[in-house]
Amino acid sequence: MLLKILWTTKVVGSVVSDTSNKDIRNKLIKQNDRLSVVQLTKYFQQVDKASKNLDKLAYECGKHFDSFDKIEALVQKPATPETSNFKLMKENFKELSTQIEETTSFSERTLTRLNEDVHYQLREAASDLEVLNKGVEKINKGIQILSDSYHNNFLSVGDLFNHFNYNFKSLYDFLDTLNLIQLVSTFHTLILMLILLNIFRLFNFFFYDELIKYFNLEKKYPRLAFYFKIRAKISKVSVALTFLFIIFICLWGISLNLLILGS
Repeated sequence: MLLKILWTTKVVGSVVSDTSNKDIRNKLIKQNDRLSVVQLTKYFQQVDKASKNLDKLAYECGKHFDSFDKIEALVQKPATPETSNFKLMKENFKELSTQIEETTSFSERTLTRLNEDVHYQLREAASDLEVLNKGVEKINKGIQILSDSYHNNFLSVGDLFNHFNYNFKSLYDFLDTLNLIQLVSTFHTLILMLILLNIFRLFNFFFYDELIKYFNLEKKYPRLAFYFKIRAKISKVSVALTFLFIIFICLWGISLNLLILGS
């Protein structure tokens, strides 16, 4: 409507300008005696040129008047499926943009969290590696201590062996100083000590068996019954071996005495 008003105003102005130009011409003709012909000619040329420009502007306004009407009708036209689809696409685009922004922010937060976790794990691994290095150093120190101890113990065993050798040599020297009767008495003493030791072992076997039977330990402690049974069998074998050892010592002592008497 505003464009229509402007266009109408310009048209009316052109008509008024034509009328005013005619009046001006009549007045100028009346005053022809005051103005020269050249001045009048230039003036009328300028007026005609301005009138043509005004007509041209009015034509252009009229030419585009229909376009303005179409635009106004399109603006006032109710929503169509195409426009509603365009609005829906616009809303979907906005939602997609929002989701992209949220996804980008979430990815940034996730990357930041992963970066922090990686740095934390690296720090923990560095501390664990330091602890492991300290443990390896302690193990190396322990191995060095064991090596030194083994070396010292080996030397101690060697010294002890040498000490025993020295003691045996002293014993041999001592036996060389004894006469025959003293040697026989020493030999008998050793034999009697061995027999007494084996008799003491037999007494221990019988004494332990009697204690187990007296206190009835197999029934009181059924979990140890298997141990008691194995011990009883081992005791029987040990008693038999002890008797055989005593008999062997006695026979060896008798034979040695006979050899001494025969010499």
